[in-house]
Amino acid sequence: MISNYFTSAKFNFSKNHILFIVLLHFSISQRWYASSVQELNYEIKKVKDIAQLDIRDVFKDSKGFLWLATSDGLVRYNGLDSKIYRVGKSENTIGSNMIRKITEDKWGNIWVSTFGKGLSKLDIKKEKFTNYTMESEEDYRIETNDISSFLIDDHCVWIGNWDRLIRVQLDDENDKIKGSTSIPLSEIDHSLHQVVVQTIFKGKGNEIWLGLNTGLVRINNSLQDLHLIDYDKTSGNVSDMTYCEEQIITSGEFISLLKRNNQSEFYLRDLTYNSGQTIAYQDGVLWVGNRKGVFAYTYHQQQLQLLKHFQTSSNNGKSHHPVTSISIDKNQVWVATTGGGVYCISDPNRLFEHYQQTNKNSLFDDHIKAIFEDSKQNLWIGTEIGGLNYLIGKNKYNYENGFGQLSVKNYPVGNNRVYAIAEQHLPLSTIRDRLIWLGTTFPTFLVALDPNTMKLLPQSPLAKQLGFVFDIEVQNDSVLWLGTYNEGLWRLETNQNGEIRSAQQFDSNKENGGLTSDIIRSILLDSNGNLFIGTDKGLNFLPKEELPKQHPKIYTFREGKTKYDLPSEYLLKIFEAKNGTIWIGTIGGGLIHFDAIEEDKRIVFNAITTEEGLVSNSIKSMEEDEKGCLWLSSNQGLIKYDPVSHKFVNYYESDGLQANEFEDLVSCRRKDGQMLFGGVNGLNTFYPSQIVNDSTRPNLYFSELQILNETIAPNKKYGQRVILKNSIEHTDKINLSHSQNSFTLSFEAFQFNSQHKVKFRYKLEGFDEKWTVTRNDSRQAKYTNIPAGKYTLKVNAANSDEVWLDQPIVLEINIARHPLLSVWALVLYGCCFVFLSGFIFTIYNRIRKQKREVFIAELEKKNAEEAAQSKLRFFTNISHEFRTPLTLITIPLDRLINAIDLTANERNQQLKIIKYNADLMLRLVNQILDFRKLEQNKIQLSMQSINIVKFINTIFDGFQPLAENKEVTLQFTAEQDEINMSFDPDFLEKIVNNLLSNAIKFTPKKGVVTLAIQSFQNKVLIKVSDTGIGINENDQQHLFKRYFQKSERNKFYRNGSGIGLNLIKNLVELHNGTIEVDSEEGKGATFKVYLPKINEGTITEELSKEMYIEEAPQRFSIETIKDELLTSSNKYTFLIVEDNEELRATIASIFNKNHRVIEAEDGLQGHQQCVEHLPDIVISDVMMPKMNGLELLHTIKNDLKVSHIPVILLTAKSTNENKIEGLMEGADAYVSKPFDQNVLYSMAFSILKNRERLIEKFDREIKINPSLISKTAPDVAFINKILSIIENNLDDTSFNVDKLAVEYGLSRNHLNKKIKALTGETTVVFIRNIRLKHAAELFRNGNTNISEVTWKVGYSDLGTFRKRFKEKFGVSPSEFVQEVERKV
Repeated sequence: MISNYFTSAKFNFSKNHILFIVLLHFSISQRWYASSVQELNYEIKKVKDIAQLDIRDVFKDSKGFLWLATSDGLVRYNGLDSKIYRVGKSENTIGSNMIRKITEDKWGNIWVSTFGKGLSKLDIKKEKFTNYTMESEEDYRIETNDISSFLIDDHCVWIGNWDRLIRVQLDDENDKIKGSTSIPLSEIDHSLHQVVVQTIFKGKGNEIWLGLNTGLVRINNSLQDLHLIDYDKTSGNVSDMTYCEEQIITSGEFISLLKRNNQSEFYLRDLTYNSGQTIAYQDGVLWVGNRKGVFAYTYHQQQLQLLKHFQTSSNNGKSHHPVTSISIDKNQVWVATTGGGVYCISDPNRLFEHYQQTNKNSLFDDHIKAIFEDSKQNLWIGTEIGGLNYLIGKNKYNYENGFGQLSVKNYPVGNNRVYAIAEQHLPLSTIRDRLIWLGTTFPTFLVALDPNTMKLLPQSPLAKQLGFVFDIEVQNDSVLWLGTYNEGLWRLETNQNGEIRSAQQFDSNKENGGLTSDIIRSILLDSNGNLFIGTDKGLNFLPKEELPKQHPKIYTFREGKTKYDLPSEYLLKIFEAKNGTIWIGTIGGGLIHFDAIEEDKRIVFNAITTEEGLVSNSIKSMEEDEKGCLWLSSNQGLIKYDPVSHKFVNYYESDGLQANEFEDLVSCRRKDGQMLFGGVNGLNTFYPSQIVNDSTRPNLYFSELQILNETIAPNKKYGQRVILKNSIEHTDKINLSHSQNSFTLSFEAFQFNSQHKVKFRYKLEGFDEKWTVTRNDSRQAKYTNIPAGKYTLKVNAANSDEVWLDQPIVLEINIARHPLLSVWALVLYGCCFVFLSGFIFTIYNRIRKQKREVFIAELEKKNAEEAAQSKLRFFTNISHEFRTPLTLITIPLDRLINAIDLTANERNQQLKIIKYNADLMLRLVNQILDFRKLEQNKIQLSMQSINIVKFINTIFDGFQPLAENKEVTLQFTAEQDEINMSFDPDFLEKIVNNLLSNAIKFTPKKGVVTLAIQSFQNKVLIKVSDTGIGINENDQQHLFKRYFQKSERNKFYRNGSGIGLNLIKNLVELHNGTIEVDSEEGKGATFKVYLPKINEGTITEELSKEMYIEEAPQRFSIETIKDELLTSSNKYTFLIVEDNEELRATIASIFNKNHRVIEAEDGLQGHQQCVEHLPDIVISDVMMPKMNGLELLHTIKNDLKVSHIPVILLTAKSTNENKIEGLMEGADAYVSKPFDQNVLYSMAFSILKNRERLIEKFDREIKINPSLISKTAPDVAFINKILSIIENNLDDTSFNVDKLAVEYGLSRNHLNKKIKALTGETTVVFIRNIRLKHAAELFRNGNTNISEVTWKVGYSDLGTFRKRFKEKFGVSPSEFVQEVERKV
């Protein structure tokens, strides 16, 4: 086409003119091209985060997301993570996983074409796909599923394939299809070839262009029916189109420019013979992709000049991946390939220059160990195996190819290392003006270089003993300080020519300096002349005045927890800032700094760590720039730290660093401000002033909502409700229930040029008090158990230069109250409260008259509960009192059992002691109930006038066996033989028992316990002394407190309950006395009890009566009960139900001598025996197999045949709740185990006798009262129904037992047994007595006609009635009537 074009043009220039113009144009183009090439420093990198390799299309949407058309779904990429949309089971998923093309409509929805599955539209708000296929519903049906290219043009969709061109008209929401028109491609292109629509393009004049494999078509009337199509066409092969400086460029077989001829017909002029599958243009650069990669061209004056070829290859260039699509976004070009995934072409934007070994004049080794700039601005670099590298003379800044190299080879040959470099000036020397000192390894250790001659000086013999030199500080023209590895610190003195004349070592030996370690990592001679030495075990400090001394005083600092201790002690670089602050890098301890040294040579250290924002706690080296910012090398990149604002900026390998980790102490700031840092991969250089802040702000959005670790999807029900109508990315507000108050919100912020540097901070307003800062590896805000209320989650993001978004993204979160705490619920509660208040007030008025009875009942219940609690508390206290008498019982018993040679008197004496203490225990048991009164200050003393000396002496004698057993001597003294006074003997006995027991207990063998009684004018002193362990002064003030126990150290009260002395104190105070203690630890203790003397005549009459009653108690024995039962003519039947055979036999033995006893081993058998034998009373255990006692009780009381039988329950469960449960079921009595047989016998007797008395009362009374017979509901109902039947047939003379049995529904025999059991009468007698009682009632009510009454109560014979009436009431009917009339 180019030849055709030029042939048709007419030129009037000569050949020379033409040649000149061509050469001029070529020269200008070449210079412009050379300039452009130099400006395009883009590089191509494969995007490793994207797993898919076959990418058909790449598209950057309006929000900045990168969309990829793959064979495994639609991929959305944000620079770090990918989200993949694939075919799913629901109807709202994408139509196919094989995606061909991607585009976006003006609403932000994503449209894709698929292979054989039509079009799919993604509603990004709802994350819902709408599929347009031949099989879809009518509103979404299109004519073809095979789509080679498509275009979204407002509400129109243009679709092309291998057969036809289709235009689909959508509704206003771009959803449903309003209409469709199509035309076969054969009507547009009449060639014999297969015609394919390869691209559809909309021009700036709203015309539609079709790129075909056979040409280019322009549709002029795009809004009309396609059957009326008006179009222009030119030949060619067009696969893609773009605008380039207002002109259309096409790709295909060639890269062509769209032009018009003189007849206004358009045609394609080839710009290059390079083919193109895809094409894109931006900022003067045309990007063309084909099978060989991506070509960047400059377009100028309708000419293309190749800038750069980017190969999309892998496997070291052996595998080439065809380019399928190109998308340009700002300074990044995204390239989709087949088989190679996605590539990104961009300006590397390296902030730091990186130099490595590339040629013979570059660095000789990439592993940098030291960097130093001398006073002449020459640069010296020490390496691991490349010796000394240097830039001198005109090559001072020629890092690429200006290096020279000097070998300092040691033994073995490969050890060509330089660890430290320093410069020493020699103003007095006539040979040289300065030296460069090099710290090396074995065997040279330290060598000197003359920079003028570039020759190494002969090594001093003294240098060979130094060890590895890691750092060098020059004090002046005659002193060097060397830090070595494992050989400590060295001070070298040189002569005027720099030759070493002496060497002094300082190491960890106290006699030789006392350094904290011999491993010296760095040294610093500060501006004040002080020397700091950093080691692997802390910091050492030599003040200026100590430096010249032969034995200087070295101050050391180690790791500790005070402000004068180091936060971390493995130190690296020690650096002095311009303001005098000393900064120290550490391994693992962050950045340490201090400002001044106090007069006592103490230093206050401060540390900056990751908690303050430092990216790493290992700081390898540092330099200071002109603005006072520190540049820190670490194992996680390079850090810029501003000590004033305390802000950090982090730089990584992606910014051009040699690696993320740097070497220890390898840095330098050159005189012009340039900084150098080195590591294992070479050297980085930069000017801090040229490192500008990145102003690009990341794109931030919410990416996911999780509730209870479940991801919430849009329009999906969770807990019967939809939480998200749109995706969380497009949601401003969410409403959560009370059970959904634990949630996690994920967020993303993509900045494709530095995604990993993005920082976040978030705050839940209404819950959080401050912002939470997090990094890119933790992009979640997680909250648990948030209270109900309204909250606002704010999230902000910043790039690595702390450039934050102007406004954070915001999500309103409403957490509902629990339904029981909702507003309506509270209103309902209020209404209920008002209603209940009124109801309660009404009820209160109704029951006001019964208030006193209710109060009394509640008071009794409360007292019963308090009594039960008091018993439990008192059990602990009184247990202390049981120990002494039990001991005084067991010791005599042991003697009686083990001693065979005791005399009768001795045995009798031991038995008396046993008897006495057994009686004492009995008294203690009887006094348990009184202890509650003591706690409530309601107890009354039983005062008696007794000789207290004799009383206490008797108690004292009872302790002799215990004392002898412990080999303790007991002594008793009294000033008088007889001191009569009033006291309560029981309580005084407790006091003395406790004091003597404790004294003996805590007195060692061979010790002495003394009990003394002294009489004063108004009081008596009882003093108990011992020679035991004593009590320390601090414990004496707590001694009489309840539950107090002495510490384990003296083992005091180690086995006691801590209540004994408290009990004594209360009993003494009850006598209006006092108790004191005098003790010295280790020397024993003395307890003094002072009791007031009370005249015997002051004893009240009530107390005397109590004494009398106590002296003559009335006993109630089982014999009395048995005698009374024996006099009874009844022989009762007892049913004993107990699963324990021995206990059952024991209970049976109580009753079987005079009565009939039936036994059962469980509740089921017990009920059977009860029904069969109809006993007079049942005694049953509660805890039994098969059927327990309560179940048996329930069964009996609900069985009409046996419901009248009284039941006594036996159980070990003695709480009020258990008793109430049994009594509510109808138990007649409740006996707790262990029980007294007298109690059980008397209780059974009482129940049976009371029953007989009630029957007699029922028989005597004229008024019929069924409740006298039985209290149980079934029995009362039975009697009432029997009485009702009898009363209904009262005047029926033929009414008898048989009729009663028939009408009630029971057999005659069973009816007789039931009535006999309840009333003690046969049924015949019971019916007769009811008739007679009714007759007497009629007489009482004024019906004195005896004949009439006789007829009304069912008697047909008056004589028989008179006889029976007199037998029942003892008088004749006429006499009864007369008595009634007399009373009236």
